[in-house]
Amino acid sequence: MANYLGYGCRRRDILSTIEDLYLRLRRSWNTDTAHKSCYGSARRESSIGQCYVSAMAVAHALDNVGINATIARGAVYSQDELLMADHGWVEFFFDCEQWICDLTLDQAEGIAPILMMPMHSVKIDFRAIDYRSLAEVTNIDVLSRFWILSSRVFAYEVVSNA
Repeated sequence: MANYLGYGCRRRDILSTIEDLYLRLRRSWNTDTAHKSCYGSARRESSIGQCYVSAMAVAHALDNVGINATIARGAVYSQDELLMADHGWVEFFFDCEQWICDLTLDQAEGIAPILMMPMHSVKIDFRAIDYRSLAEVTNIDVLSRFWILSSRVFAYEVVSNA
């Protein structure tokens, strides 16, 4: 996930970056990176309670390849049934389309994560109440958990680029 794609990256390059990030995130998720409301159910390599800090990691990775990503927070519905009342994901504009990335959507039982999909193709209803850039996240708890998570996820870059 080093900054090797540059501003001329293609869709498959972005997807490859997100796939790599997803594998790194899964290995890095643990109770110390989960939201405090999920401590009882969070466990190693589980996406439970990891949505916002994972969205921050996706935004960071996309920013590193020249794509301006926005962290969204809100509710997720399927056919008007509430799946998650407070959830985080990433939206970004690329190749003349609005895209979504939600690597923790599997917190809702029976639904797979979205690595990268045009918004118009998504069958799930994402209803954002807040949008922020990575720089606009100021919650100390969230930043602390993101630091822990990113120190695990992005530590591989230092080794692989040495």
